[in-house]
Amino acid sequence: MDQARHIAERLGYHYTYGPNFVYDGGAFGNAVLSRYPIVSSTNHPLPNIHFNEPRGLLEAQIDTGGGVLNVFVTHLDVEYADSRLAQARAVVEISSRVAGPKVVMGDLNASPTDTPEIATLMRCFNDTQQVYRVLVDSAELVKEGLFARDYLKGGYTYDAYDPARRIDYILTSFDIKVPAAAGAARVPRILASDHLPYVAAIELPWLAPERGAAPGALAGAAAAAAVEAPAAQPLVAIFTSEANRAWYDDMRWDYEDDTTALVEIVQALGFEWIMVSGDDLERLPAIAGNRATVLILSNARRMSPAQAQAVRDFVAGGGRVLATGQTSLKTEDERPGGFHGFQLADVLGVAFVGWQGVAPLHGAIVPPDNLDPGTVLRALWAGIGASLQLPKAQGALTRCLPGAAALGVWVDADGCPTHPDPFNVAVAANGAALYIGADILSRDMLSDPAVRSFAENAIRCLLEP
Repeated sequence: MDQARHIAERLGYHYTYGPNFVYDGGAFGNAVLSRYPIVSSTNHPLPNIHFNEPRGLLEAQIDTGGGVLNVFVTHLDVEYADSRLAQARAVVEISSRVAGPKVVMGDLNASPTDTPEIATLMRCFNDTQQVYRVLVDSAELVKEGLFARDYLKGGYTYDAYDPARRIDYILTSFDIKVPAAAGAARVPRILASDHLPYVAAIELPWLAPERGAAPGALAGAAAAAAVEAPAAQPLVAIFTSEANRAWYDDMRWDYEDDTTALVEIVQALGFEWIMVSGDDLERLPAIAGNRATVLILSNARRMSPAQAQAVRDFVAGGGRVLATGQTSLKTEDERPGGFHGFQLADVLGVAFVGWQGVAPLHGAIVPPDNLDPGTVLRALWAGIGASLQLPKAQGALTRCLPGAAALGVWVDADGCPTHPDPFNVAVAANGAALYIGADILSRDMLSDPAVRSFAENAIRCLLEP
């Protein structure tokens, strides 16, 4: 029996099937069933380093009526951890080839902690299981103690009669919102397999506020004009928040002076600008749908999860992002010695590695040697010279996530890289986002002509064709 077809017909659904090997007179593989039309599908073979049962990744594009959702379904190796790791890396590489929201799901045959295959996937995807979602290696977080106990409370799917393990997952790209409501992710107790089913609700990025929605408190008349004018000039939105202001106060920095310096440089460039508070971020997608808009996150630490999601919605709606320094490095309720990690890693295209502000090692940024100079690279470095010398040595060490490109690396006083690749990224481009690891938009930094030119180039790169 063609089981995928049989189930789809009984449900009135669309389906696609990806066979991976011959079995018992038929073919064993993965299937996608959808009540929305499946417009295309491809079955990708996965690495099989031990030559046991072949595995595959079934890719399907589903037309939801508002946009296309990319769905990937797989069943990783049941026996060998190194084989699962190779397959997980292939899933990341294959899924990175397509643009737009992505869902990766299936029986991954690995628990969420202390397994490099799950850590590999979690660097690039969000976990729909609500208890604890992270962007770093699970092997590191398990050292926190409570993490292992809390994270493993939810999502047990195997075996169906006495579930004691979590090996089935639904993962999403970070532009998809995972609702926090109870029951949004659940394991129904239905004995239809040797596994229990796993169900998750998601909210797609095109469900953002309608275009033309009232701008509320968003900078008054300027924001209203931005929403109403379909062919308006480019707009620069500057993010501010009380939580970030409080952090500046803690550090004995001048928040008002740095913000004013940023406004001055935008005015000098001739772009229209507005100030956007944390509460108004969710209104930006409506503006981005009508005019080229760049959101500047200047050293914007202590962002809330809701604000980070609003930034994702803004990018999904056509917006561009320029982020600098410690943007989103900690949440608004940060504690001394607490967890560091970019909440917006998916948007910025970088993963946090460490600090380099204690010793004055990297006081300059240079273009990477291994990158073919393209249009963006030339525009970013136009008029700068061989290196960008920073008035104040500082910076966050990062590495690029799949799909992002390094446009600058850290060097010391002798011009030598301060850290080995790939952990020495100073500037990263990721689609509509540009991340710069130094706080170049502060008053002190912008007082240097070369830094000011670099900042101006960055804004122009994002706003102009």
